[in-house]
Amino acid sequence: TVSVLYWLEMKLHRTVVVALGLALVGIVAFAALRAPRTPVLLQGGAVARGRGSLMRGARGGAAVLSDDAAQLERAVKAIEEEFDRLADHVLVAGGPAAATKKRAHHHAAAYTQRTKGTIFVGLASYQDPVCRDSVDSLFRHAANPHAVHVAVVEQHTPDVPGCYPAHLDECQLHDLCLSDNLRIRR
Repeated sequence: TVSVLYWLEMKLHRTVVVALGLALVGIVAFAALRAPRTPVLLQGGAVARGRGSLMRGARGGAAVLSDDAAQLERAVKAIEEEFDRLADHVLVAGGPAAATKKRAHHHAAAYTQRTKGTIFVGLASYQDPVCRDSVDSLFRHAANPHAVHVAVVEQHTPDVPGCYPAHLDECQLHDLCLSDNLRIRR
């Protein structure tokens, strides 16, 4: 009977230790969830480094999480600057241009239309035959297509269609061509 009592005492001791440990973990997890979250700008490489990569160390998409308006404003400014840096090389209204052929110039209308609802999308496309459809759907399904700005890093061989949707050139009826909101770097 002594060994049975000792065994029960050890079991009870282990149970109490485990219960206290779980309670401590629960308290820490609850405190972490209730702690104020700092604003975060997540930004990573859009193109993996390695053989065949046309761009080294390119910056890619971003997500902003914050309740602080000033922090959000700074984060959006950083995304705009990244978009503009990529735009320096890539697309002129009327058709795509490779970075090695000519430099793009900015169309003033595209830069005066940025408002609070502006959305920036960064894409990296490697041999993706449906990239054109993806870019097209970004504009077609947007409630306000003129608020969507897309930057694409495209690594395609000549047999794979590019990411530029042809309908973006049909802007004679609009004040702002949607092609002004698309930048493609090859």
